[in-house]
Amino acid sequence: MGKVVIVGFGRQRAQVARLSKRVMAELGIDVEVTIRRHHASREDLHGFAYYFNDKHGLLVFKSCPNEMLDEVVAHELVHIKQTLDGRLEFDHERQEFKWLGELWDQKRLDEVKYTERPWEAEAYSLGKILAK
Repeated sequence: MGKVVIVGFGRQRAQVARLSKRVMAELGIDVEVTIRRHHASREDLHGFAYYFNDKHGLLVFKSCPNEMLDEVVAHELVHIKQTLDGRLEFDHERQEFKWLGELWDQKRLDEVKYTERPWEAEAYSLGKILAK
């Protein structure tokens, strides 16, 4: 099983650790994942997953409502699994995604609602199930 490194979260630290270990085991994630609480607030985004310098992680913004924390962490862990499986790739410089080898450039991203992008739809549905 993969290792979880928790940075921040205060009183929610144990909750995030328990949930992330369980979800990672259920998804078969066998790499180290760093989960950080970010001091910034965002109205349009609660968190995001990343793969940078050969490291997997996810960031949760301070503005993420407490009642959504488990679902946000589970959702972002699904994205890490998608990346590990090679189904989802993200080019930071070009701001483009590849889903199942198919390019999603900015024009295509703009044409499809965020929640209807296939990798997001999967993460939303699985995230809700895994957060319980």
